[in-house]
Amino acid sequence: MTIKSIFQLAFTGLLLVSFSALAQSENDLQHYLKLKDALVASDLEASQKAALEMQSGLYEGASEALNTSLQNLSASQDLAGQRKYFEEVSQEMYKALKASNEAKGLYKQYCPMAFNGKGAFWLSDKKQIANPYYGDRMLRCGRVEEEL
Repeated sequence: MTIKSIFQLAFTGLLLVSFSALAQSENDLQHYLKLKDALVASDLEASQKAALEMQSGLYEGASEALNTSLQNLSASQDLAGQRKYFEEVSQEMYKALKASNEAKGLYKQYCPMAFNGKGAFWLSDKKQIANPYYGDRMLRCGRVEEEL
């Protein structure tokens, strides 16, 4: 085997790993957005299901905090609890996406009223605010803080 062949094989392997990681990251993001939408709709069962799906398909190397938050969210029996854990999931997803530079076409949105005025953010693929922390009670409460 020539040195050129070795480099070609190594480069091909790196591309495959990169494409695989990108596909996995996109899969995690799609699960996250499905979870966010279920909370916007205030649908307890759909958000539990979306959290379980996201947890079972998490990328290798996902943080333990993300895994734990998803586990707690899926086990929660009320929307208030689910929304609390969703805040943690959002923080972990934001950190992972920023670190990987794969957060294209997303919006970091913020509701200053969430959690009794503490405030909380989430990620969305749409610019229009659809608040997962209040659902239809205050659907448009929030603002875009960052375009990723």
